[in-house]
Amino acid sequence: MRVSRIAVGVVVSIVVASSAFAQPDPAPPPDPAPADPAPPAPVDPAPPPPPPTSQPIDDAPTAPPPPGTSVAVSTGVQSVLPNLMSTALGGTLDFNLDYTHFSDDDAFFSEITIFGFRAHGQYISPKGYGGYLTLPGFYASIDGGSEGGVDSQNGVGNIEIGGLYVMRQGPSTDLMLRGGLALDTAGQVASFFGPFSHIVPRLADAYQTGFSTTWGRAGASVRHTAGSIVIGAAAGFDVPFSSGDGEDGFSLGIDALASLVGSIGFTQGEFGAAAGVVLLQAIGTDDDNTNLLGANANLDFSVGPNSRMYVLLGLSLEEEANEAFSVGIGFRHAIH
Repeated sequence: MRVSRIAVGVVVSIVVASSAFAQPDPAPPPDPAPADPAPPAPVDPAPPPPPPTSQPIDDAPTAPPPPGTSVAVSTGVQSVLPNLMSTALGGTLDFNLDYTHFSDDDAFFSEITIFGFRAHGQYISPKGYGGYLTLPGFYASIDGGSEGGVDSQNGVGNIEIGGLYVMRQGPSTDLMLRGGLALDTAGQVASFFGPFSHIVPRLADAYQTGFSTTWGRAGASVRHTAGSIVIGAAAGFDVPFSSGDGEDGFSLGIDALASLVGSIGFTQGEFGAAAGVVLLQAIGTDDDNTNLLGANANLDFSVGPNSRMYVLLGLSLEEEANEAFSVGIGFRHAIH
């Protein structure tokens, strides 16, 4: 009986212990929240576009400017057209030396050996604006002078200064406008001999080198190139500020001078030739012979990339001076 109680107690103890140890297992922890998805891998930016294969804008060819644009056509040393200025961009220097022979029938000039020289410089900007300066001079020797010997005279005529404006009128045409003053800087001797030393080689510019007066000058010229042919023309109007009162031995007796120039030439490689005519008309004079006519020609050739030499010929077409002619040499240089 006692054993049974012991057995029952053991069983009860085992059951109690089993109940204590038989508690339900705790619930497993919840699954962790899924992590935020990883950001997408960065995408490389698109490569820049390839550089343009065309030339930069500054170097790309451009269409010719419309007519009237103030840009000169030519940029190098130009071939020489008689009695016409160069229209090339940049600087241009011209030097001339001419010998003039007058008719042997003239009692005074047949005894004179006379030379005229001219130094001319000009500059035209890329915009077409510019200016010029001209210095004329002379040398004369007179046979049978004082005591039967030879007298010589030399001097500088009126210094001329002025402004230029060049406009493009087409792919190969320049229009030049000119305005200036020929200042009365020549002395009494140069005022007489100066014009005569230039009257055959440069009829349109001869009177303005002297005659004891300042001259106002205005003109326009055009130069057109067609292949190897070059054509030029000019018109000028010159007004003396005084017509002379005779005190210096000069009485010009005119109100103005008008001139017309026409020239044509050609260039072939480094060689060029041209010829032209000049008509000079006196205005406001009572003289029956109010105009003068002359002709000029030249041959020019290159002596370097920016220089040309030329030979000048002049001839008076007046009946009273049909034996007057001139021979000269010149040099033109371009400065860039």
